[in-house]
Amino acid sequence: MQHDDWPTSGWKTTRPEAEAMDSTILAQIDRYVADTFPTLLSVLLVRHGSLVFERYYQGYCAVDSVNSKSVTKSIISALVGIALREQYVTSLDQQVVEFFPQDFPVDGDLRKRAITLRHLLTLCSGLSWMERSEESLPALFASANWIQHGLSLPLLHAPGEGFAYSTMDAHLLSAVLARVTGMSTLAFANHALFGPLGCKATRWASDPQGYQIGGSELYLTPRAMAKVGYLYLRRGRWEGQQLIPHEYLEASTRTQVVPGVSMVVPDTYGYLWWVSTVGPYASFYALGYGGQTIYVIPALDVVLVTTARREVPADLGAGPRTFLLAHDLVEQFVLPAVAQS
Repeated sequence: MQHDDWPTSGWKTTRPEAEAMDSTILAQIDRYVADTFPTLLSVLLVRHGSLVFERYYQGYCAVDSVNSKSVTKSIISALVGIALREQYVTSLDQQVVEFFPQDFPVDGDLRKRAITLRHLLTLCSGLSWMERSEESLPALFASANWIQHGLSLPLLHAPGEGFAYSTMDAHLLSAVLARVTGMSTLAFANHALFGPLGCKATRWASDPQGYQIGGSELYLTPRAMAKVGYLYLRRGRWEGQQLIPHEYLEASTRTQVVPGVSMVVPDTYGYLWWVSTVGPYASFYALGYGGQTIYVIPALDVVLVTTARREVPADLGAGPRTFLLAHDLVEQFVLPAVAQS
């Protein structure tokens, strides 16, 4: 069952039973949040194109935007797909040196010149990076030129031969987008992605050169995040227009690389989207620190969105366990609500 009306001008809201879900099971989410994840700010659930569950906590409401953290990476992925469609880039196998020839170290490791857009999308550039260390991000933020800093990092392995969760890789993509489109990544996002969806982003931090941070710091409302999930649920189409090329979107949301056992998240990776299963269903999701999530289950025609406070100690809810939050919500409430409807 799919609805033909699009939420461009606003989400249609309806009772869960109208979309074959059990409202009594979904109502238990409030107690779960209070008892288990008190840092949550919102939980939204879309099925068959309608908003069937929408909750806000701690005084937040639908118009409040939040820092989506690494959900930003998945937005960058969408924008790369759109750039392919609009022929700003011609291939994912284009080498990064083509866009930043002056920023590559003259006497550096020549293997870096083999880094491609595809390597950045799969976080397999090979550049030395430890996202959760006390070195990589602070050193980046302290540098005067983030692109030169990133490209000066040593190679741990040849491009394409290993995964490292990296805001730097995603940031290089943001800078590429700005270079090829001639506009800021924020302006391009509003023009080519958020505008067609009927929403707008107004806040996205940038580096000293003015490039929006590719891996984080994009502020979005939960309803806008749900629209991005719905666009992916509809395989990149929106009101009859193929915003994201279908082949690219399909590749984005299936396994391209297996990150390894060191990751907190036990799933595989596509093009800046996580790839998983929940129950018997294939799923994929965008994930940001502290509990920011866009979780998509195509077979159930479902999008789940969560946002949360992140400026809290790990023991109060912003730690690694939040990376599994959306998966837990789906397993404990969404799947039972569908099964018992």
